[in-house]
Amino acid sequence: MPLTNLIGREQEVRAICDLLSHRQVRLLTITGTGGVGKTRLALEVARVLHTTFTDGICFVSLAPVSDTTRVMGAIAKTLGLWELAELSPEEQVQVVLHGRNLLLILDNFEQVVEAAPQLASLLASCPHLHILVTSRVSLHVSGEHEFPVPPLAVPDLEEVTSPESLTQQASVHLFVQRTQAIQPAFQVTAANARTIAEICIQLDGLPLAIELAAARGKLLPPQALLKRLSHRTFLPVSGHCATHSSGAMICWWSQNDMRALEAVAEEALATARMWGDQEQMTVALILCGMAMMQDRRNYSRAQAYLEEALASARALEDRYLLFHVLVCLGLLAGSQHDAPRAIALFEEGLTQCRAVGERLLMSIVLTALARVELRLGHTDSAHTLLEECLTICQALGNLWGIALALNLLGILAIQQGVLDQAEAFLADSARLSAEVGERHNLAYSRLLLANLAMVRGEFGSARQWYEEGLATSLDIELTSYIASGLKGLGCVAAAQGLPKWAALLWGTAETLRESHSVAIPQALYDRMVAMVCRQLGEKAFKEALARGCAMTAAQVLSSQEAFEPQIVQRLPYAQAASVPSLAGLTAREREVLHLVAQGLTDAQVAEQLVISTRTVNTHLTSIYGKIGVSSRSAATRYAIEQHIT
Repeated sequence: MPLTNLIGREQEVRAICDLLSHRQVRLLTITGTGGVGKTRLALEVARVLHTTFTDGICFVSLAPVSDTTRVMGAIAKTLGLWELAELSPEEQVQVVLHGRNLLLILDNFEQVVEAAPQLASLLASCPHLHILVTSRVSLHVSGEHEFPVPPLAVPDLEEVTSPESLTQQASVHLFVQRTQAIQPAFQVTAANARTIAEICIQLDGLPLAIELAAARGKLLPPQALLKRLSHRTFLPVSGHCATHSSGAMICWWSQNDMRALEAVAEEALATARMWGDQEQMTVALILCGMAMMQDRRNYSRAQAYLEEALASARALEDRYLLFHVLVCLGLLAGSQHDAPRAIALFEEGLTQCRAVGERLLMSIVLTALARVELRLGHTDSAHTLLEECLTICQALGNLWGIALALNLLGILAIQQGVLDQAEAFLADSARLSAEVGERHNLAYSRLLLANLAMVRGEFGSARQWYEEGLATSLDIELTSYIASGLKGLGCVAAAQGLPKWAALLWGTAETLRESHSVAIPQALYDRMVAMVCRQLGEKAFKEALARGCAMTAAQVLSSQEAFEPQIVQRLPYAQAASVPSLAGLTAREREVLHLVAQGLTDAQVAEQLVISTRTVNTHLTSIYGKIGVSSRSAATRYAIEQHIT
């Protein structure tokens, strides 16, 4: 349940509860624009009615679901049902809910509205079931009752007489309460009353937009906040990212709903061109470019929109608009693997940011710039950028920014071969990401921790991290992460003596596009595949791969092969050390490389082998020359690929 109270919706809650108490109202759809508070309203109804339905209430978030065929699967998963080959998800749900008196809440149904007939079928087979849907559009199925939710009431500027009367308006009351949550001394006064009223009007009375704006109360007084909104500049939020003064656009960007944003941005662009509003046109061009890049991955159209926006922002001499278009173009260049251009754009954006003193925006571009530097292997510059970002985020109390910076510091530590430090950074990043609900970074950190544990031979921990990372990735449908996680977990399964499960996992992964950011070393994967193929025999191995290709990720993760004891021949390190040396490495050099790959510092290696640090450095110089590398991280990678760890 939410941690904050619901404001200004008392009448709506009573009306919805009353409707659901009628036997003939079994499908009720709460409709309204994005950010109007449909989800929050549904949760409050659930709180009020929690004792009314004898078999309880089930809340299903459909935000990560875009495929209509997966709606029933999402419901089944929330109900705690496993996927069974003999029953479809729809049949499973019907069997379980047939005799139950239960309220099923389906949130964010607008993106799977074509699945509405499935709800009618479910209601027909489950006579005691009630369904409450939140959606931007009605479902248009038989038996549906619609409850439209308007924005919160906003003040009439001609009637703003006193702070006391102003706070009676629901939109103002919400703004004040949310601001006081982060700034307890904040009050409506005669001096700021009209400004607060104008803020709520600018945000169209949309609750989510008001809450996002109020979250800036610690950084901006009302007058400065209104100025940003009035000039259509952007406000950074967790994860509309950036937001615009148009309330619906704020909500769609913050909810990562690029499809809805694209339609509104295109309309806004056409209107701005018609009226000759260059400032609004620039904003719309940026939004169109981001929608094209993030949703459609149409990079050529995104480039065209953003280049036009860049020229317009320069002509307007608006530093905020210029900053945002530079960052968007930098992200686009990064998506196209043009690192030098991305760096140049981010650095110019950082210059604009420093000029206006916007520290929160500065932390965003510092993170983006550090990520590109890391990809290029520029560890020193990346470390400097991340330290500055971390300092800013800690001063602002920006937990999301801290989590992201720690994630990148963990990657940096891996590249430098300091594995213990990498583990600490990534574990803290995962913890903070879970705390603030940033599931993309949570999945990222967990999968990196899994890779790290596997490299260190800690297969029990690796399996746990992979399974947790995959669970998060499945929840938000991060397909590329799912593929990488399945491949990594397959390698762990092979190492743990579960070759059949490993082959199934790899087969399922083959049907998905893999992420490079959390991928395991290709040489390690190839070696494990070859080992499993030898253990199972080529025919059985190919059959298992084919079976995996026909399975979903959820099915393969719960398959019986995951728990069947199997025997596998593993080569212990002591035996591996006796095999002929690779690349001409001596036995002592192999020992040094083995310890370096485990994350030990030169001093720790020296202590372990009872030699001097200078001798360790001499061995490392020789090792680098023999295996053709120039860094500790590259030597570690070589050790992993050659199974010297």
